Amino acid sequence: MTEFPTVWRSTGLHWESAVPLLTAIPLGRTEQRPIAEERRRPIAPGQQICWRLRGPRRCTGLWNGASRTDCPTAEVVASVGVQSQCRACAAADHGRALASDRATDHRTFALYLAWFGPDLIKVGITAAERDRDRLLEQGAIAFTLLATGSHGAIRRAERLVTGTGLAAERIGAREKADAWWILPPENERAQLVEAAYTAIHDAVAALHAGRGADHGPGLWPPGLSLASLKVVDQAIDFGLTEPPPRTYAEAAAVRDGAILAGEIKAIIGRLLLLEGPAGPLLVDMRRIAGWQFTLVPVKFIAGRPSGLLHPSALYSTSRRMPRDDRGDQKSLF
Repeated sequence: MTEFPTVWRSTGLHWESAVPLLTAIPLGRTEQRPIAEERRRPIAPGQQICWRLRGPRRCTGLWNGASRTDCPTAEVVASVGVQSQCRACAAADHGRALASDRATDHRTFALYLAWFGPDLIKVGITAAERDRDRLLEQGAIAFTLLATGSHGAIRRAERLVTGTGLAAERIGAREKADAWWILPPENERAQLVEAAYTAIHDAVAALHAGRGADHGPGLWPPGLSLASLKVVDQAIDFGLTEPPPRTYAEAAAVRDGAILAGEIKAIIGRLLLLEGPAGPLLVDMRRIAGWQFTLVPVKFIAGRPSGLLHPSALYSTSRRMPRDDRGDQKSLF
């Protein structure tokens, strides 16, 4: 990245063609307006990150699946949380509109069954053209498709599956992360996904039987192509072939002047697990999106106590294996 401009605005961490990418917009002298299109940097375990974050945090605009449109007013957004869009850009976001059934889309969609850990089963939809990138961004350890079809048919099928009570529409980030410590072997994960797949099909068949033979050929919405079981395991993509450290810090809030630094150990969904100056650090890169950053030489942090970097800019919560978690909060940098 040495040939890149001096100041950037982070737009987060994304997966494209099963490759994790840090994305950022190069900024001009005003440090508000972009001077070029969003850039992408492929990342992998072993690479170093050393960024000094600067505020204010500004809206990241709109992503249409191929390119990013800048926020027309470069609106300042809340410095905390994972949302990096202003109200106007969020209202115009096509993906958000689809999720709330406020828009139509003529692409082919897929209905997936995602497994995040024991008893953590989720059903959701993704554009078929994205292949498994949506599942990688969500941090799904394993998954199988249930069906493909039009957006409307897939949304109806999603509601049908959630109605069986066998899969949730949402699973919290904390639940996902806690499951990393207790993942069973890959063959057992495949068996659990297969069991969930079979149970859902059985539940739909039972609903059909309860409505009588004159209801039609089945309860799956018309316009679907049902998918055969094919379990895809993604633990190796995330670097989760081994459990994470028994304890680590999780970035909870960012302030102007924070330094985000460390060696990448794992890339799980939109989260980075870094080996930082004060030990392992988990960062949801959605919290970083919208912040400006400049590159800091790695030697700047080498061997320095974390308190010398910035006393109160990057807050963290201590995470331990679930039975030990006390959730105490401290200032990391």
